[in-house]
This record gives sequence, structure tokens and C-alpha cells, in this order.
Amino acid sequence: KGGGGVAGGGRAGDFDDVLMQLKGGIEGNIDAEEFQAHYERGGAFKEMGLLDEAIDELQKALRAPENRLRTSEALGVAFFEKGQFAIAEAILRRAVESLGATDDEQIGLIYWLGRSAEALGKNAAAVPCYQRILAVDIGFQDVGARMAKLAAEGA
Repeated sequence: KGGGGVAGGGRAGDFDDVLMQLKGGIEGNIDAEEFQAHYERGGAFKEMGLLDEAIDELQKALRAPENRLRTSEALGVAFFEKGQFAIAEAILRRAVESLGATDDEQIGLIYWLGRSAEALGKNAAAVPCYQRILAVDIGFQDVGARMAKLAAEGA
């Protein structure tokens, strides 16, 4: 009689259980110095569409002295996906300007910085980002198409 509802509720309950285990594991088992675990959990939350939880974990991971490029990029992308383009732009710009990497090493950061600028209507700021990418990798993602679109719009 009520079996169908229990099974449907069970699936939702399973998801809730997994989420609670992830959160519980974070709070109970991860030392503040275990930045890699924060990064991995941030990625897992992001894949599940739990952007606030992903952002929280990635911010913790960003405190590590190593892997700041990939963590900054993941954090910027999470804010971008959340529609908070100004915050994404600020995070990505700070990383590009302060981490001292080559354009090849930080191509993803530069790409998402351009995407964030474009999403904010700052096309003139997006163009130099895309130009830097094209100078390193002419086939990177959709940069060629984005440049053509911005050129057609007069940016």
C-alpha cells in the first residue's frame, strides 16, 4: 500500500544520508591542515550541484600554500556557476595577478576571468583575457568563437 512512497522516500533519504556523511566527515575527521581533502570534497559538492557547500570547502582549501592555481580556478568557477560573476571575477583576477604563474599554467584562470568579465558586460576587459589564451592555445575551449562574437559587437 504505502511501499511506493517508502521507496521514493528512501532514495531521497539515501541522498540526505550521503550528504550528512560528507558534512559529518568534513567537520569530524578533517584537520584544518588537510587542504587536499577540502579541495576534493569541494569538487564533489560542486558536481552534486551544492555550490554553497563547494564554495565553503574550496575556501578552506585555498588556505593551503600549494595548489592555489587549481583551487582559485575551482572557487571562481563555483561562484560563476552560482551567478555571482563579480565575486568570481575578483577571485580570478587576484589569482592571475598574484600567483606569478605563466599564461600556460593559468590558462583556465584567465579563461574564467574573461568569462566573468563578459558576464558582467565588461567586454573590453574580456578581450585581453581571450587574447592571452589564444597566444598560448588557439584551440582552447570556445575562446575563438567568443573573440569573434566580441569583435562583431565592437569590443
